[in-house]
Amino acid sequence: MDFSIDEKLKLASEMCDGNYMNTHNFSRIYPFTTENISAYLPLFDFVDKSLLTVCSSGDQALNAILCGSKDITVFDICPFAKEYFYLKKAAIETLTIQEFLRFFCYKDYPVTFFDNKNAFDIRIYMKLRDALKNDSEETEYFWSELFKKYSSIRVRNSLFSFDENKYKLIKLMNNYLKNDDAYNKLRDKFNAADIKFISGDIFNDNIDGSFDNVFLSNLGSYYNLVEIRNLFDKILVNLNDDGRMMIAYLYETDLLSDDYMEGEAEIYNIPKVLKMFPKDIVFDSFIGVRGLLFKSNRIRDNVITYKKVKKI
Repeated sequence: MDFSIDEKLKLASEMCDGNYMNTHNFSRIYPFTTENISAYLPLFDFVDKSLLTVCSSGDQALNAILCGSKDITVFDICPFAKEYFYLKKAAIETLTIQEFLRFFCYKDYPVTFFDNKNAFDIRIYMKLRDALKNDSEETEYFWSELFKKYSSIRVRNSLFSFDENKYKLIKLMNNYLKNDDAYNKLRDKFNAADIKFISGDIFNDNIDGSFDNVFLSNLGSYYNLVEIRNLFDKILVNLNDDGRMMIAYLYETDLLSDDYMEGEAEIYNIPKVLKMFPKDIVFDSFIGVRGLLFKSNRIRDNVITYKKVKKI
């Protein structure tokens, strides 16, 4: 469902007041990715290519822009995903990387076991407000009205998921946050990027356009295999020849073991995945998020990808 900006503000206000019943079945905003995006970026060709991706934290799209993608369509059932993306974009356009991290990071920032009580600091917000308004007047209205009515921490705690990694880990998982040069390079690439938004249910809504790359992220953790296979078939129509689709991101998965624990998402049932998807799907393994945390190359994450080969 595509909410108007006033409807979004009403929903956000109800959440901040603590009396909102989520009848629309959307999750809170993810502040940052929970995937090791930097590890799977080399699997895709982004330069001057189009991308369809989950929006979520916005990090998938931001990293793709840094890699040279210029035509990006993001989708999300969360009604605030677009507003959060533009907030991050305006921050990158205006703030230093240190200010960016101080504004957006909350959990274990700046030191472990201490939360950032200055997250969404209104003084930093005022620095980026003009850039935000230039990108989207509606989005500037959304955030400014919320910050007028509620404390920054109330907004942060009410609208956002607490599934957030330590900020040092977040920097390793996102190429655009690894150093000043990458951060500034992303800022320079915004003008060349065309970003479109789909607000709604990707499983049921129509998808227009064609794409060289597709990221389904970790949707497989929330839906069964039949639903993910149906989504795969649906989007395959929109995938260009020689295009690549990330079907799923798998956390801490050992492909050498066929062990599957009852209660896990079906996407982790590797033998079943191999039976249900085309035989030429590929599993790529890399150091996982927890592997980065514990500095262990033995803790691996995987992505399942498929390349659409042109039929002769």
